[in-house]
Amino acid sequence: MISGRLTRARPLFSCMKASHPLQCYRFYTTTTTTTTTTAVDMNKYVVIGLGNVGKQYDGTRHNVGFACVDFLADSLKFEFHETAKHSCMMAEGDVGNKKVMIIKPTTFMNLSGKAAKSVVSFHRVPLKNVLVVYDDVELPLGRTIMKIGGGTTQKGVLDIAHTLRSPKFPRIRFGISMPPSHTNKSDFVLGQFTSAESTTVRDSVNRVSKFIKL
Repeated sequence: MISGRLTRARPLFSCMKASHPLQCYRFYTTTTTTTTTTAVDMNKYVVIGLGNVGKQYDGTRHNVGFACVDFLADSLKFEFHETAKHSCMMAEGDVGNKKVMIIKPTTFMNLSGKAAKSVVSFHRVPLKNVLVVYDDVELPLGRTIMKIGGGTTQKGVLDIAHTLRSPKFPRIRFGISMPPSHTNKSDFVLGQFTSAESTTVRDSVNRVSKFIKL
C-alpha cells in the first residue's frame, strides 16, 4: 500500500497558475511505501477520460472526458489504438522518465471501472498516479475543478472507485451544467452541445489539456 499526502514537491499533474479557475492540487512522486505483496511502479501514470463509444456519442456532454484526453494525446503526439485486453483505447508513450498511458474505456460509461482496474493492475500504477477526467452536471458549463477523492453521482467514476476499491484518486470535474427543469437528465447528458456552448467547451478542453503537467 502506498502512503502519502499532498505536497508541493515534484508535481505530476499541476496547474500553471493557482489563481486559474481550474483549482489545483499537486501530486507528489516520492516512493514512501509500506509492506505489500505487489510493488507499484512509481514512474507509470494513467489518465482516464470517461465517455461512451460510438459515433452517435461524439460531441455529447457525457463525452467531454474523451474530448479532453483526445486533445491531451494529440498534444503529446500519442496515437490511440484499441487494446481488447484492457477494454479500452490507449495512447501511450514516454514523457521524460515517466511512462504515460492515456485511456478511453470501451465498455460504456457505467462500466468504466473494468478498463481502469485492468490497466492499473497490469501496469502496477499507484492510485495517486491515476487521473480521471469526467463530465459533471453540478458545475457550470466549462468550469473545471481538480481534486482527490470525494463524493460524486457520476456513475463512471463510481464504478472506477468500486473496482479500484478506493475513491482516493485524482480527478478533474468538467462542468456541463444542470439540465433545464423540463429536461430528462439522461437525455440532456447524451445530447449535443449547442453551437453557443461549443466555444466555451472547446476553450475548457484546451485548458484542461494544458494544465495537466506530466
